[in-house]
Formats: sequence, structure tokens, C-alpha cells
Amino acid sequence: MSPKNAATGRRTLESWKEIAGYLGKGVTTVQRWEKEEGLPVRRHTHQSLGTVYAFPDELDAWRATRGSQPASGVQPPRRNREWIWPSAAVILLAIAGAGWLIGGRSLREPAPGTSFFLATSGVAKQVRVSPDGRSVVYITSGKDGRTGNPLYIKPVDGGDERRLTSYQADDRWPRWSPDGALIAFARRNGNDIDIYTIPAVGGQERRIAGVINGGLSSLGEVNWVTWAADSKSLIVVDRRSSSEPLALHLVPLDTRTRRQLTDPPSNIVGDTIADVSPDGRSLAFVRWSTGFEADLYVTSLEGGAARRLTSDRAAIYGLTWTPHGEDILFSSSRMSALNTLWRVSAFGSRPPQRIAGVIDESVWPSAAKVSGDAGFRIAHHSITRSVNLMQLKSAQGPEGKPSPVCASTRFDWQAQLSPDGSQIAFSSTRGGSSNIWICEPDGRARQITFLSGSYTDSPRWSPDGRRLAFTSREGESREVFLANLDTREIRPLTHESSDEGRASFSRDGEWIYFRSNRSGRDEIWKMHSTGGAARQITRAGAREGFESPDGRLLYFVKERPQLGVWSVPSDGGVESRVTDGGRDTRWAVSRDGIYFVTPGAPYDVMMYRYDTRTTRPLYRISDSAGVWAGFTVSFDGATIVWPQTVRDSSDIAILDRVK
Repeated sequence: MSPKNAATGRRTLESWKEIAGYLGKGVTTVQRWEKEEGLPVRRHTHQSLGTVYAFPDELDAWRATRGSQPASGVQPPRRNREWIWPSAAVILLAIAGAGWLIGGRSLREPAPGTSFFLATSGVAKQVRVSPDGRSVVYITSGKDGRTGNPLYIKPVDGGDERRLTSYQADDRWPRWSPDGALIAFARRNGNDIDIYTIPAVGGQERRIAGVINGGLSSLGEVNWVTWAADSKSLIVVDRRSSSEPLALHLVPLDTRTRRQLTDPPSNIVGDTIADVSPDGRSLAFVRWSTGFEADLYVTSLEGGAARRLTSDRAAIYGLTWTPHGEDILFSSSRMSALNTLWRVSAFGSRPPQRIAGVIDESVWPSAAKVSGDAGFRIAHHSITRSVNLMQLKSAQGPEGKPSPVCASTRFDWQAQLSPDGSQIAFSSTRGGSSNIWICEPDGRARQITFLSGSYTDSPRWSPDGRRLAFTSREGESREVFLANLDTREIRPLTHESSDEGRASFSRDGEWIYFRSNRSGRDEIWKMHSTGGAARQITRAGAREGFESPDGRLLYFVKERPQLGVWSVPSDGGVESRVTDGGRDTRWAVSRDGIYFVTPGAPYDVMMYRYDTRTTRPLYRISDSAGVWAGFTVSFDGATIVWPQTVRDSSDIAILDRVK
């Protein structure tokens, strides 16, 4: 019997030998199957190089699709077939070598929509497929214990990976030129960002431009460079000063004279992540309204206003044109807690549709037509991640050991403890889509909402523990909903075309505070829990709020990257800063003070006391743990809960013959 994963309880096979034994084959065979047939083998990114694991149920599903062996573990010897196999193999190899077709398809040609992983020897990220679809370029880290992020190239259909740049450099966002001759990339040196090109076959690097970083070195979504269709110019992300929004600029390789292509509004982060259409006439790009909210736009390279294709205000992690130039593929969390691949018409003729066949969480797609193949090929970065709720009793002190509660193999976050501290409401993808669940005192998880296809999150308890306020996206905008836990009735509270979210109850349970951009930017508004007109409470920007224990004040935080907690009278008035620490989704209001988590590892849990107006550290979360949105504290301060990564691995994934 294979062991169970301690965090998830799911059976795992922890080595090539165990995987091969389960399938009844040799190690070499299953390694070849992973490479050529998409056998679902995973890699631990946090352990030694080459450490692999697999889930038996995924191996069974893979095997069932091929109709080869019964999905029941190790197979007994089949002597008759062993005798005839050598001659059959010779015949099949002869057919394949002669280029014969069976049923009109090559023996090695994958079925339409086939997805498989491309094995690399490091942690591969920011993958981009070549214009001919035959190779991928990517950055890698963790290889041989070295630092830096060198560029590597690897053939998709087999062959060794080849290093392009040095381990001493911090290279990012490689992009093939349309003619396949050069690769452009960004290199970070401290706070400086420089754009380089290098021949795809290897050779001399050439610095093309420097860009104004202005403190955005940690914004992984910038994606600094792409190519014009003629392979003679680059399009780079830059700005005239650090106080202006990011914009896209055309930089010819010969003259290097810049021309600004997009003109974002002055009060947003700006424009990044661009790709030029195959005919060279249109530019698709991502416009970030904040550091974590964005939408997809298209503009003509000949000039004119940009056209908005999405209205999601959700993070976008990569985009690419389809080879025929009619659609745009992009990665977004628009309808889920996780990022997946979507396809939208470049002309706005149909709304985004999810791409079938994508395995796990997927980011940074690129597409290319492979000569002789039907459809086209998509390369993307596939992430397998489990996020669980971790619970700590404050009485344990700084040396306490947190434990998982209601653990799953999926994504559990956006948590809030009930008023009496006995239950946890949270958002989870364990049911297939993002919905609201409750973790009961006995450790059982109970699903509360069943909103298929929506993005449902941020549950907040009423003071009596009988209702939940939450946010869900059913159409173009996000609205606040109320769930009655006694009657199981769910009803919308807001009905605006604006974007609403992060609702919370007043201490008497009569009022709902929520974030809305109906005034033109995010502010906190207030509405009676039975409905009616809403009134604005904050005036200088706000993202999320909770009422004080006595109900006289509303504590709130502002938009990232601003840190701190502010207060305002619960009916509006003068706004005052309370603490220097705290940010949205990582803070909580308790009976005795305000708790918050410091940004970035190491993550420290801090407490600001109302009586002394002082802040002190309480607990340090593991330096290597990824902490997600949804930090919460019970009203009496006895229990602390936060979402934390318990498993995180990544692979280069290929989706073939997409129509």
C-alpha cells in the first residue's frame, strides 16, 4: 500500500521505482511515458533535485484513457503477449520509421487536446513556445543548488535542454522573435531593469534598453518585453518617471528611438504583458488598475483608442494571440480562486470561454502552429498547489505549532472564525469551483454555496453566527450576497453595475459594510442588512473594513501597497491612522486589539492593543511558508487561523492540437 501524504491524506507514490512498480513497468519505460505520453508525474520543488511523486488515482485515470491496462495497480505477467511482443515491436518501429500512418495519424501524434508535461532539471517558469512550436524557452532556478535564473531552451518532442545565459544573472521573461532567430529578455540588477537580446542558438548578448523600474521589481506581472511582428523592434514596458503609470513603448533594434504606444490613465499602475497579433497590426495588453486587479485590452499599432475585452478586475498572468489571429488566450482567476486559461475573441464577438484540457492551475500561455499538425500548440506553466487553513492557539505562545484544520488537496483561503470561535467560514475549490464552506468543530467541512462557475469568496459572520455575507461574481460585476444558515436561503444584497466586495457586519448585525468602486474608486459603503440605499463612509480610499468592538468606529485598510490601519466614525467623518502595519485580507479586529501579518517572509503575527496603543510581535510563521489571503482571529483572541501553502510544484505543460 502506498503511503498517504501527511497534509492531504491522499495516497502518493514517492519515487520513480514506486511509480514503475504501481504500473507494472520498468523505470525507463515510465520515464519515457512521462516525456512522450503525458504520464502525470509531479516534482517536489522544495526538496532535492529530481525528487518525484505521483497520485495513484491520476495514474489510473491516465491509463484508463489509453485503454491499456485495468486501473488496479500492478499487473500480473502475460506470458503469451511477452512472446509475441518483440516481433510486434519491430513491425511498429518499421512503420514509424517509414513515416506510415494508421487511421490517418502518425504513431507519435497526440490525440486532439492532449496535455502532457515537459520534464526539466530545475524549477522552470515563464515558459514561451518558439514560433514553429518545436521548442520552449524558460527561466530555471534551483538547478544544482545554484542561484540566479538563467535562460534555457528545450525541444518539445524530445532532446536535452540547453543553457543560454549565465547563473550569475537574474534573467526574466524570455520572448522569441517572430522569425525565431533571437530571444529578448529582461535582466534585473538590484533596482535596475535592462532589456537584452541573444541569438536563439547562443552567442553574444546585446543590451537594447534600460527601463525605469521605480520600486516595481517585486511586481512579477510586469513582463517587461515582447516583439513587434517584423522581428526588428521590441515593445518594452517603461515610463517617463517613477511617478507615472507604466506604458508600452516601441524600440527599434537599430535606432533605439522610443515611441509610446499606450496612454494609460494617470491614477493606475499601468500597462504590461503585451503580445502583437500575427498580422502585426494589433497589440493586446494587460492594464492594471491596481497591483492585483487588471483587464485585457486591444489597440491598433497604427493609433487609436484601446478597446477593453474584459471587465473582471482580476489578476492576469500572461496572454498570447492564437496563430490565426482571431482570439486571445490569457490566464486569469476571473471565475475562481485559481488561475486557469481562457480564450476570448479579439473582436469582442463572444465572452471569454475556459480552455478545456488544462491540468491544474495554469499561467503564462503561449501558442504556435506546428507544421503538419491540426490545430495549434499551447505551452504554459502548470502549478500544482495545495493551500490549507492552519490553526494556532494563542495560549501556545511564540513556540506553538500550528495544525491544519479541514485540510484538502485544493485551495482553501479567505477564512473567518465565527463569533464564538468554534467554526471557520472559508472559500474553497475542493468542490470543483470556488464556493463557501464551513469547517465544523469536529473537523468536517460543510459546503454552503453551490454557485457553479462563479468566483465566490470572503465570507463574513453575523454577530449571532446565523448569517454569512460573502461576495460572488455571476455576471460582469461582483456583488454582495447574504446566506441564512438556518433556512439555507441566499439572496443578493447589492444590485449595481459597479464592483462590490469584502462585506462585514456591524456589531449589532443590522448593517453591512462593503467595498465599492461606484464613486470612481474603492471606498467603504454601508447598507442595512435588509437592503435599501447605501451611503459612503470613507472618502480617501479604502479596501476593507471591520467595526470596532463598541460599534463606534470602523477600522479599515487601504489599497496595496499602502500599509496601515485607519479609523473613521461608523457613520463617516474624520479619518485617522491607527497603526503602521496591516493590509487587506491579512488583518483582523478582536476584543482587545488589532492583529495583522507583516508583508513578505518572514511573516510575523503582530498585535496592536487599544489600551496601550502599542504593537508587539506574537508569533512567526515559517519563513518558507506561503501565506494567502484570509488571516483571521477569534473575537477573544484565543485562536488564530491563516491559509498556508502545504504543497507547491510546477511544470512546463503542453496542450496539443487545440482547435
